[in-house]
Amino acid sequence: MYVANINRSLFPSVSSILDPSPHPLFWLNSSTRKTKMIISLTKYAFFFLLTIVVVLAHVGNHQVPSNHAVDTGADGWSVVAHILCMAIAIGFLTPLGIFFARNFHGKWVPLHAGTIGCAAFLLMSAGFTFGVLAYGKDASSFGGTHHKIGLILYLAFIPQILLGITSYAVYAQPLRPRIIVIFSPWYNVVHRWLGRAILLLAWANMFIGMWMMGAHAWGFALWGIGVAAWTIVFGVGEFWRMQRRKKRERKEASEGPTNESLGESVNAVSEEPAIEVRGKGEL
Repeated sequence: MYVANINRSLFPSVSSILDPSPHPLFWLNSSTRKTKMIISLTKYAFFFLLTIVVVLAHVGNHQVPSNHAVDTGADGWSVVAHILCMAIAIGFLTPLGIFFARNFHGKWVPLHAGTIGCAAFLLMSAGFTFGVLAYGKDASSFGGTHHKIGLILYLAFIPQILLGITSYAVYAQPLRPRIIVIFSPWYNVVHRWLGRAILLLAWANMFIGMWMMGAHAWGFALWGIGVAAWTIVFGVGEFWRMQRRKKRERKEASEGPTNESLGESVNAVSEEPAIEVRGKGEL
């Protein structure tokens, strides 16, 4: 078995927080699955609410322009196109891709890459373009908070895709020897956390955009329903993951470790020799 040493000094304990395996930074026993489920559920809500509070603190004095683009002929169509593209890309495809990656290990690569890497990015690019066209000079100069956050999110998507390609090329490539991953490499950790940050900040920016535009109450209601629905979906997914882990651990107790418990690549070729990826220090 070949061993590749990877320096974890940049992220000494991030992988332990990211993965819903026993958390060494908390005083939890590994058997307290209900407590770990609560942590998994609340981390999404916590970061989302924190993002809302921080961002809204910087836009509290913004005034909605009287000659908004939604009232100006052709520009109104650009606004509608911008809203539709971003709603589909950020409100549906991006969280769907994250859900695929976390819960469908046997098929997650094409689903995750297809929904986020291709469809969501293309729609986001179209939505970004429509936004610039709709708001004219104000958008092209990125003077508004909504515009600045949108630019940051769009630019952040580029390294996010590159990090995802790197992760797949290193230890999820079906043509390579199967890899047993003991911990997440730094680029995979950054990819996961950057993806979550993009999603949460994008949801917050959707709220800011509606608020700056003076949207009707039903628009905010739809936004809230969507966020709540995805929170429930992610919560059910985390519960599902823990149930599968519990079943796997019972199987290991009677039959020995399984490939899934060792973190085997989802597209592994079982005939090939394994490459064990370990970090320095204790795991």
